[in-house]
Amino acid sequence: MSATKNILKSNRGYTIAELLVAMAIGGIVLSGIAAVYQNQTKGYRTQNMVVEMQQNARGSLFLLEKEVRMAGFDPADTDNFAITDIRLRDTSNNLSTSGYSTFTFAYDDNEDGVLDTGETITYKLSDWPSAAPDGVVDLIRNDGGSDGLVAESIYAFGLAYSFDDDEDGELDTSAGGNVIWAIDSDNDNDLDMNLDDNDDGYINATDDGDADGFLNDNALSTDIDLDKIRGIRIWVLARTKNVVQDFSENRIYTVGNRVVNPSSDSNSAVNYRYQLITAVVKCRNLIFSQYQ
Repeated sequence: MSATKNILKSNRGYTIAELLVAMAIGGIVLSGIAAVYQNQTKGYRTQNMVVEMQQNARGSLFLLEKEVRMAGFDPADTDNFAITDIRLRDTSNNLSTSGYSTFTFAYDDNEDGVLDTGETITYKLSDWPSAAPDGVVDLIRNDGGSDGLVAESIYAFGLAYSFDDDEDGELDTSAGGNVIWAIDSDNDNDLDMNLDDNDDGYINATDDGDADGFLNDNALSTDIDLDKIRGIRIWVLARTKNVVQDFSENRIYTVGNRVVNPSSDSNSAVNYRYQLITAVVKCRNLIFSQYQ
């Protein structure tokens, strides 16, 4: 009889308490798995956006370096090819001293000595083909006839120029011995402002002497004509196309003559990731182009 009782006792089902405990443990495990999956998915999505942004920026800089290096290429010495426009413009391509850098130059691509269609190139930031709702625009290349897309979702674009005013084959330097990187701040198409306000050899937010968001506080002693330009410094600040969850940008960037602070942007720009890339191009086709 006792053996029968033991068999019946061993065949009992789980109690409610045991089931509740098992369900609770299972729920905790499932919640953990779901959290890990969600984090991995978010990380994968963010990584893809960042990689796309970096490729976008690097691709644009590669093209810029390649073409800008050709500025003034004129094997026939016809004087038809040179840098022609460095004025600041807004994203609708209107002249504006608070706008972004633009750059127009010509080079003899087919080496016939004649300025043909397609040999005048302009790089600019534009809301082409239409204004983005978040304020981010594209980097555009115009070949003298039509606009073409270089890179999407570019937050800021800046250029500065080194020069050889006395044409001695050496770049002009400051009192501190640093190469002068200058811009056209008043849109009269010559260089008039040194970006390195404190002459420490670096161009950053500390050069914004009056804290107005622009590096325009250190005027050159004399204006410099475009034909004295010997080098170009490029800044491209790219941004992810979508918001990155649980991220807040706290860095401040210097892009050409602008101090860029995404956290102060009215379009919630603080919740995106950014990539700033820079390059210095030596304009080997311009006369007296010897560099230090």
